[in-house]
Order: sequence, then structure tokens, then C-alpha cells
Amino acid sequence: MSKRFAESDGSEVRDNKRPKTQPPVAVIPATDIFSARQLQELLSFSQDGVQDLRNGIQSFKQFLELILYEKDEPNRPAKINILNDYLDAAKLKAARDKDAEYLPDFMQAWGFANQTNNDYLASSVSSILALLLKTIATLLESRDYGILLIKTLSNHAQLKLISRSVSAPKHKEHVISPSLRILTEMVSFDGGLMAKQVYSKRDFTFESKIVARNLCLVKSGSGPSVRSNAVRYLLANFKYQGEGAKIDILKNGHIIKALFDHLKDDSADALQETFKTLETGILRDETIPRATKTQTISERSLAGVLAALRTFAATESPTGDDSTLIRGKSATISFLKLISTTPSLGLLRLSGWYPPGSERHTRDQNDDVNTDLALDLGLDSVDWYNKFQGQVTVRNTILSGFSQTLKPYASEEERDILLSIFTAAPEIIADYYFAKGEKFSFEPKLTNTWIGYASFLFSSVQVPFPKYFGAQDHYASCPPPVSIAIENILPLPLTQRILTKSLNQSSDLITLFAVRILVVAFQKLQQVLQAFNVAAAEGNPLWKEGSIRLIAEFCQRCPHVKDVIAAFRKVSDDNILQKEAISRLLRMYYQVTPQAALEEKFDVSQALTVAMSRVETVTSDSENYAFRLLELQHLLVIAQCSAGMRWWHKQGSLKFSPFTTLLRLSAQTPVDQSTGSEFINLLQSVIDEHGILQQQTKQPPVNALIASLADDEAWKPSDALYTFIDECLGRLVRKPIKYLDDLDELAGGSDHGKILSVLVTVCLEQIPFTSNLAASDRSNVLMWFSRFLELLKLTGEDVELLQLIRQRMSDLPVVSSIELEPTLRSVASRRQSEDDKTAGPAASSDKKSLRQPLAFSEPPVEKHNHPELSRWQQKELEESLENGDIDSLILCLSSKDSSVRLQAHAAIRKLMAKVKESTNDDKDQIYLLLGELSETVSEMSPPIAQQSLPYIASVFATQALSILQDPSHFMYPKVNKYLNKGPIWNVGKLANYWVDKSVLETPEEDDKHWAEIEFVLEFIILGTRTLQDVHLLLPRNCMEKILDLFASPSAPKGVKDAVLKVAYRVAAVGGATSLVTRTGVLAWLDMRSKVGDVDAATLEVLRRKVNDGLDETRVKTWSKGAMMAVAA
Repeated sequence: MSKRFAESDGSEVRDNKRPKTQPPVAVIPATDIFSARQLQELLSFSQDGVQDLRNGIQSFKQFLELILYEKDEPNRPAKINILNDYLDAAKLKAARDKDAEYLPDFMQAWGFANQTNNDYLASSVSSILALLLKTIATLLESRDYGILLIKTLSNHAQLKLISRSVSAPKHKEHVISPSLRILTEMVSFDGGLMAKQVYSKRDFTFESKIVARNLCLVKSGSGPSVRSNAVRYLLANFKYQGEGAKIDILKNGHIIKALFDHLKDDSADALQETFKTLETGILRDETIPRATKTQTISERSLAGVLAALRTFAATESPTGDDSTLIRGKSATISFLKLISTTPSLGLLRLSGWYPPGSERHTRDQNDDVNTDLALDLGLDSVDWYNKFQGQVTVRNTILSGFSQTLKPYASEEERDILLSIFTAAPEIIADYYFAKGEKFSFEPKLTNTWIGYASFLFSSVQVPFPKYFGAQDHYASCPPPVSIAIENILPLPLTQRILTKSLNQSSDLITLFAVRILVVAFQKLQQVLQAFNVAAAEGNPLWKEGSIRLIAEFCQRCPHVKDVIAAFRKVSDDNILQKEAISRLLRMYYQVTPQAALEEKFDVSQALTVAMSRVETVTSDSENYAFRLLELQHLLVIAQCSAGMRWWHKQGSLKFSPFTTLLRLSAQTPVDQSTGSEFINLLQSVIDEHGILQQQTKQPPVNALIASLADDEAWKPSDALYTFIDECLGRLVRKPIKYLDDLDELAGGSDHGKILSVLVTVCLEQIPFTSNLAASDRSNVLMWFSRFLELLKLTGEDVELLQLIRQRMSDLPVVSSIELEPTLRSVASRRQSEDDKTAGPAASSDKKSLRQPLAFSEPPVEKHNHPELSRWQQKELEESLENGDIDSLILCLSSKDSSVRLQAHAAIRKLMAKVKESTNDDKDQIYLLLGELSETVSEMSPPIAQQSLPYIASVFATQALSILQDPSHFMYPKVNKYLNKGPIWNVGKLANYWVDKSVLETPEEDDKHWAEIEFVLEFIILGTRTLQDVHLLLPRNCMEKILDLFASPSAPKGVKDAVLKVAYRVAAVGGATSLVTRTGVLAWLDMRSKVGDVDAATLEVLRRKVNDGLDETRVKTWSKGAMMAVAA
């Protein structure tokens, strides 16, 4: 017989769920409570009065909420008294019976609910107990009742009830949450008074697996979720437990995992509370070990925080109020930045550009190596230096892994976080780009992703490098690996191919991004090289080699200068922003990597002419004026670096020479324009180089020159005036000696010691010829010259000479210096304020450095080992020339060791054969130089085996070798003429020959007179290393000629400093006595002191050096005792 089914009419669907066993509860309104007795009756428990108890609990809940939340309720004090009476009565009852429980009605009802599986009753009782504890915690006078209640809840029976409720099935949120609230209030009560006792019963109160499970129960209905209550309970333990309990909790990885994995499901307020508690209760708690903190903030934990950030970023508020989302994002970002940038919080380990394992070498290079026997292999001797190609080990492994998960191209918040990590842990930068590798493509295409990448790369390059590159308190003996340094300056995605391709794009935005990234990369490279130079100056020779390698690596990644020049020429003149950016980039090429810049000839004069013409046609109030001035400023710096720049010749459509045009712009630039200071500084450098104005007064006379051309209400400079000034400057540059003689004649002799700019004598000669001008133009010139004389008087030039000039020119108008003084102050203050602005905090230290004595250097000491004798054979000729191996080999001819000299002579002959067979463009000149050097050594008497070649000759050979490889060098023609004189050098006359050629003869280039002299002085300084070299400087009055250069009014500061260094070097190698007896150097120092053209501290250092090296017996005999007082 088949099974029969119930019939259905199809009008309703049968419900297969099991019907509820408990009848529906009628909702009864809460009862107002007026006495403790009434409260006792409402909360009394009997097994047949469960519903009455639930109704009483509802009334009690309303009663407690009024006390807890309604602070302004007028009946609140009365209700507090009722509550205290109720609690006190329960306390007295418990005191009479030692075995009795506190608030027994609640405890019995809770136990009964547990026995009968009445979840609703259990939930009501646990909820009201939690609310009662929370209310008592706010009432100071009820503190004892709370302690008594917690002790009752800590009994075994109640703990079993709590544990059973907390571990209830997942769907019973109404049972789990109240018990979690009870535990939270127990731990938090009275600032954690009972927290330790609660955790001591952790088998019931803190079962780790149950806590972790509850942390994963996210919100499924209305009201706070189980996770929210579990998080509050966990955070309460973090706040109030001792260090032992905290460490024990943190060791439970599944709890920490559950806490962070579901942060994305928490509200903004919950996140704020979580992060704040983790920071104060865990991360800043110094009693918790660092290892425990690191285990807590693991890579997975950071991933959970990041997921929360992305959830808030992707969520849109349904009400349109984004304040909650903003709070959540802000809290998450702040927490990530905090733990990633604060070493004391356990995650971040201090690092720099030195990888782990390099500390021993950076502290003291080759401690265990006998330096007398070791070969000088430079950075190749450092075993770890070249290991980090394409990968690098890091100390911050967690941050390294976390950084790879961030998306800086898609999210501004994640980009900021990653940049914060880069700043705090610089080692991550190289590791980040090495790990990305080919995945990080920067192929130029105008998409949102590419723009995001470009913005991130730009900011990444701007991250400052760490102090001492990560060493502790001083520069290490070895520089950081170049492979790591270059990733911090020009990261791996920015290859030469991609950057060149970006420059050649038709999209202006792509080109602009590429140019801006390159500019900041050059600026950072410049700062890094400055730090390398400081470290090298401290006596660490490897840093100089590190600089060379870093520049070479940078040049391999940045575009060739020809591509930048092509991009500069391609940009339209109307595209002001682009034009200024690329001209800035070109400027950086010439300033930071001049060797790379000079690979391509760039006719800056044409671009400079166009830029100056545009600036003159744009009004100063135009919005484009500032950009035009910046572009001009960059081109002027390029022109200053360019060897072929002609400052004194009119070019193109310019009315005046570039110098005069720049002078005019400086006078016309508004006071608030920062470029005005740059113009004045450029003018100052050109003026100093050519000796146009004196350099002895405290206030530079260039300020007076500019102020004399400034407009005012009564006078304005005309074009005829600038033409006159232009012609005077041209005459002075072409014939400086003539006008110096005129100045001496005007002052009454060559030893007058009076201060006056030589430009004044040129104007004095040329003003009579202005009679051919129109009357207004001549009047304009005379007015300017009168203003100029008065302003020079204010700067400190000789008043008598200036008055004499006025007497010779009776038609000069009278000008009041009082009226001109504000204009002069304005120019001076503009320079000073801008210098302070650009110098920043270091400005005050820079001013102090101006008062420091000149940095003299002692002669270098010869090393015991000479690896350069064979090093050149292991490399190609070009590499040996570039690395200085050939220079070191030549200097071995001047070694004290005869065997070294003989080996060097033989090696040079072998090198000549290698040069002759090479394909080097300059091989003929190099072969000729080496051949003449070899013949000179061969013809020495006594021979090279018995005496060394003077360093004057060997250093000259190294300098000539460098010049022969650079045909654009201003000394190239004269060096070649000297090499063509004959096959053997007259070493005894070598120094005097070059002094005469540079001082007495016309320079090969019009404006390189003082540059040639400075070059000769520099090679004499480098070549004066022994007493043998001093003997080459004394014959034929060579040393006197050098000292006389200092008295030239037009001598630039670089030449004067070089003269002082020559005198110091001669004294340092044992020539002090010869300086006194042959050149009268002590009298020369006295004269310099009286004239005041040398800093007093510098003179004191030099005088002390001379006195320390004097042979008192010889000086006494020579001077017949007259000089002993001076020597003393």
C-alpha cells in the first residue's frame, strides 16, 4: 500500500520549520520605580514567575539607563539613592549568610535559565548585570557594590554560566553578546581593579579559541555585532591587564589574526578605538618585548588594516554625509603611518643605504688587513660592495612585503603611506623597485595609471636621503653601494630608453612629467654628491671613487643631453611652463654632470638672445614675466658654465651685450622678484672673474652699480646710457692693464693702497666723447655717473679719489647721497633676504663660515704600496684614463723609492705602445705627451735611479693629460704649443715658463686671462710636495711674480686664494726660510694685513706656518738679527 500524502489546495506553502517551544511574550510597559523595596519586589525570582521577572528587568533597565545617560534629569539623585539602598540591602543579606550570593535573585534566575535552556531569560539577566556594572562604575559611592558583584560573578558557578553563554552557537548572538559585555565591564571596572582576577580564571573568561571565533562573528542583524562586543572585551584586556597577561594574549596568533582580518567590517568609531588602544596599551608599552610587538603587527595584520582602508575608500555614504567615512580613512592612515615610521613601536628598524652585513666594514675598513702590504683596489676591495645587483637584503622584512601590496598609482592615500615608509626606512626603496622589476612599466602613455605612476615616481625621488646614509654618528669609511644609491635617485623604471621616449612624446603632459622627474633627480644627485664630498674630505678616499661611479651610473640612466637639447628646441616659445622646465633641466646637466653636458655642443648664445629679447618685451606686471625671468636665469647659468659664452659681444637682435642686458634686467626687476637676486649673483661672478669692480669693501660695489641704474621720479636711464656702459665694459675687458695703470696714475703711484673700482677710470676717459650725443642723452650719462660715484662712496671706496674725479669733471650734476642710500639698501636687502630664503636654516652657519680661515691643505703623503704600476694593464685605455690610473702611474716617477721610479718609467714606455695601437681620438697627443715625459726622465742628470722627477713636472704631465682629452679647454692651445717646442722639457724652468705665459701673454680666449692664471697656480699647488719642488719656484723671481698677483685690483678671489695656498704649501714642505730670505714673505704678510684684503684668521694661519718652519740660525745670520723679532 503506497504512502498517503496530505492533501493541499495549493493556496498556501507548508512551513517545514520546527515551531517554537516558548510561547510569545506579551510586552508590558515598564514600571516606574520609587523605592528600593519596590525594586526588590520587581526583581524577585520564582520559577513560576519568570515573566514577572523579565518585566521587572525591563523596568530596572529603564531605571539604570536614566541614571547612566540622563545626567541632567532632576530625579537622578533620588534614583541613585534608591539604587544604593537596593544594593546595600542585598549586601547586608549576603553578609548575614557567608554562603549566600550577592544579588541572589539574578544568580538564581540565570542558573534556572541555563537549566531550562531559556535563552531569552539568560539574555535578559546577563544584559541587566552588564548594565548594572556599567552604571555602578560611574558612581563613586557605589564602588564597593561593584566589587562585591564582580566577586560573585567570579564564583565557579557564575563563571560556568558566562563561559557557556560566550561559547553558545554562532547564531545565538543575543546570548553571546551580553556575556561579553559582562566580561568587559568586569575587566574595566574602576580602572582595571579586578582585571587580574578575571584573567586568572581565563579557562572560563578568556578561552582563546572562543575569543577568536567571536572576533569573526561580524554583524548579521540590528544592534552591535558579536565581533563588536568581542573587540571591546579584547581591547579592555589590552588596556587594563598587566604585561604578563598582555604578552600571553598576544602569543595567541589566531586572536590577533581574527582581530585584524575583520577590521574592514568595523565601524569608523570602532576602528579609532582599536587603533588607539593598540597604540597606548601594546605598542607604546615598554614592558612588552619588541619581538612580541613585531609578532602582533605582522605583514598579515598590516594587510587587514589596508583592507579596512580600501573598504572605506570604496564605500559611499547612502545619506551623502561622508564624515564617518573620512574619520575611518583618517584613523586607518594615521595608524599605518605611525607604526611604519616610529621605531619604538616594534615594527620599524632603523636603516639606510647600507644593507645588513656591511656594518663591520662601514665602521672600520679593513681592520684586520696590513695596509703596508695590501693592494689598493679601491671599492673593488670591498667584498660586498658589488653584490646587490637586482636584489638586496633588508632589515625591515615586514615593511618590505607590505609595501609590495600597496597601489600608489591608484590611491593617493596608499601613495602617502608608501612614501612615509620610504622616508622612515630608506632601504625599502631599492628593494621595492628591485622586486617590482619589469612589472612596474613606465612606458609613456597618457592614462590615469601612467599619471599615477609618474606622480608616485616624482614623489619617490623627492624622498630625502638619510643622514650619513644610515651610518650612526659619522660617515662610514666606505660609501653605500651605487646600485642602492641610484635606485633612490633615479629608480629602475626610469630607464634611459623610457625617459628619452617620454621627452619625444607629442603630449606636453608626458614630456612635462618626465622633465620634472629628471629635475628632482638631478637635484637629489647634487645633494648626495655634496655629502660624498664631505665624507671624502674627512679622509675617506673611497668616497671619491664612489662619486665617480654614481655619476657614471646616473648618466647611463638619464637621457643624453642631445635629446634634452632637441626637446628644448622643439618646445614652442608660447609654451612658457614647458620651456622653463626644460631650461631648468639643461641647467642641472651643466651644473651637476658637466662632462655629460659637454658631450654635445649647445649654442646657448642664440637661446639666450631670444630669452633676453622676450623678457624685455614682457611687462613686469604680466603673469608670464616670472616664468620668462626663470627661463632666462637658467640659460644664464648655462652660459656661465659654457666655455664659449661671450659676455661682451652683441648677439642677434639684442641692443647690448649679454652682460649689459643682464645688468639692465637686474635694475628693472621688481624688488619682490626672487630672480633679481639670481641675476645680481651672476653679475657678481662675471664681474669678479674679469676684475671690473673692486672686491675689498664689505658691501659689494655691484650693488652700487645696479642701484645707480634704478628708476626714480626725477630720472630714468636711457638706451644711450646703456650703450655707453656697454662700450666702457668692452674696453675694460679688452685692455685691463691700461686702465689699471690709469688708476695707479690717478691715485699717485702703484703702491697707493686706495680702494677704487677700475670701471670708474674707463668712464672718466670715455665721458668726454659723449659730446657727440644728443644733449638729453649726454645729460643722462652725466647724471648716472654722478649717481654711481656717490653710491661707490657709500659702499666704502676712497672718498678722496672720488672727489678728485668730480673736480676733473666740472659739468657733473650734484647728487645727494642721502637720497640714494635707500635705493642702495633696497638692492642689498633684496640680495640678503633672498639668500636667507634659499639658504634656510643654514644661513647663519654660512655667514659664520665666511669668517673662517681659508682651508689650506698639507702636501699628500706617498703610500707604501703602488698598485697603479700594474693596474692600468688590467683595463682598457679609456677606462684607465677616466679612473685616473694613468695619472697615478705618472706620479710614481716622483716616488722616493728608486725601484718604484724605474718600474714607472718602464711602464710608461709600455703604455706608449698601447696608446699607439688604440683607437682613442686623442691618442696622438697622448702619445706625444708620454714620449716627451719619458725622454725628459731619460735625460735627467743624475738619472732617475738616483733622483726623483720633481712633482712640479709629474703633476704638470697629469694636468696636461686631462686637457688633451678636452679640446674645448681654454688651456688646450697653449699646452699643445708647449708640447711642440721640443722632445725634452726644461724642468728647472717649467714653473716660471707657465707663470710668464699666463701672466704676461694674451690669453687664447678673450675672457680667460685670470682663468689661465688660476689654472697655473693650481698645478703649482698640487706639484709642490717636496723641497726639490720649492727650488724650482725660487729662480727667476718666479715666487715673487706669484705673490705680486695678489696686488692686482682686478684679480678675482679664486686667484688670490690660490696665491695664499701656494705660499702655505711652500712653507709646509720646508721652504719657509727661503720664502723669508728670497721673497720677503713676512713683509708681504704685513702689507696684506694693513691693506685689509685678506681675512685676519687666514693671515694668522699662514704667518704661523711660516714662523714654525723658519731656520732661526740662518735667518739671524742673513738679517744680522733684525728679523728675529719678526720671526718671534
